[in-house]
Amino acid sequence: MWTGDGKPDNLTAQFAKGVDVFVTEMAVDNVTLWALKQGVAPFIGAFTLDTFHTTHYAAGYLANLVQPRLAMASHLSFDRELIGEMMAGVRMHYKGMFAFGIDHTVVNVTKDHIWIREAALPETTNTARASAEWMLQNQFDGQMPEPRMATNPFLSLPGAVCA
Repeated sequence: MWTGDGKPDNLTAQFAKGVDVFVTEMAVDNVTLWALKQGVAPFIGAFTLDTFHTTHYAAGYLANLVQPRLAMASHLSFDRELIGEMMAGVRMHYKGMFAFGIDHTVVNVTKDHIWIREAALPETTNTARASAEWMLQNQFDGQMPEPRMATNPFLSLPGAVCA
């Protein structure tokens, strides 16, 4: 069962009870750290958590109610520095088998076993990757483009303070 976005609820717990694989989305609730990692303002992270996403400890709580053979979190900001925080929140409530479902994660389920692996995919659908020289010649007429500096629109607002 996959929940998609949203907050944990009793119906999800009721209808998912005892499934083989339970997948829900998850976000770490350390808004300041998350915002720094994602490059957004902390109020965006707080708003996202408050309205759309399941915190890591709530995902663990829900998994504990469901008691699946495997609980999995997907649609998350998977960052190595945040894994410990996320796992600590999940483990507050759920002690069963748990995994992160990152892009191209494959879960195989049989009556007796569950195993997780990364999908074996070719790097591209092309027979050979385009070289930097080919791209320069064919996309930029053989000339390196002039460097461009992007400006942060939030810093140019009246009254904006740069810390």
